[in-house]
Amino acid sequence: MLFKFLKLPFNVLKSLRRYVEEIIGYSISNKFIKIYKGNVTTVDKASLNDVLKIFNQNFPNRSEKKLIRYSQLFQNIFYVLQYNGKSVGYCSYYIQPTLSLRRIRKFAVIFSIAVDFNFSRKGFGEALLRESIKELKANNIESIWLFVNAENNAAIGLYKKIGFETIDIIENMYGKGKSGYKMRLLLN
Repeated sequence: MLFKFLKLPFNVLKSLRRYVEEIIGYSISNKFIKIYKGNVTTVDKASLNDVLKIFNQNFPNRSEKKLIRYSQLFQNIFYVLQYNGKSVGYCSYYIQPTLSLRRIRKFAVIFSIAVDFNFSRKGFGEALLRESIKELKANNIESIWLFVNAENNAAIGLYKKIGFETIDIIENMYGKGKSGYKMRLLLN
């Protein structure tokens, strides 16, 4: 039986692994202890429309399907920044569990983060990150990972200010000749 399982195509095994990780990640994030985060809330149906507008404004060529899926699957760790009753930014995470001999290690990955163009470069992105990181840390997330276009100097500067370190360069991640950085923030 095991040998039949091992003969599955690589892409099927990879999809199965990702599905299992999402279920474990969902289970972990669903039990999160909520802390007060000021104007930062979690996504709901009312704020999702604003989030999608911000997403499309910042990433016009990307599909919103996965973002919508994560807003349902990882609602507890999909943060939205409110300002004067309006959603002005969001930060969507997913949990990446890793099994070790003694326990499940919990890492968070930023799937997508963006701020409405009308509110950019005014500290909203930093506030959103800092408040969401507090809650992740309070729930024993060991580190946060993200991927960013190497040409996005504003985002890289913000991540470094928060404490993220570049740990890898990924060639052609954002198209031919467009590299990306893998960055990490250790929490515990």
